[in-house]
Amino acid sequence: MRMELNQRRWSRREEVDFYRFISSFGVEYNKHRKQYDWNKFRVLSRLEKKTDESMTEYYNAFYTMLKRSCGLKVSEDEGMIIVFLC
Repeated sequence: MRMELNQRRWSRREEVDFYRFISSFGVEYNKHRKQYDWNKFRVLSRLEKKTDESMTEYYNAFYTMLKRSCGLKVSEDEGMIIVFLC
């Protein structure tokens, strides 16, 4: 349970590294498995300790935040992601 809590909690350095690398390199999406491939991203951004689930949750919250800031429509499910991570 403690490890799961640590996965959800992001340090300021981890947030900055995530923002920097997502905006510079993006993330790969595997269409066959229907999930993101975080392997290269994790190594480049020095986020080796984060799980795929944690990275995907954070990415979804980041994407929702971008949609809101651009004035695009955000579904209720997407809005709950941000509340969940805050």
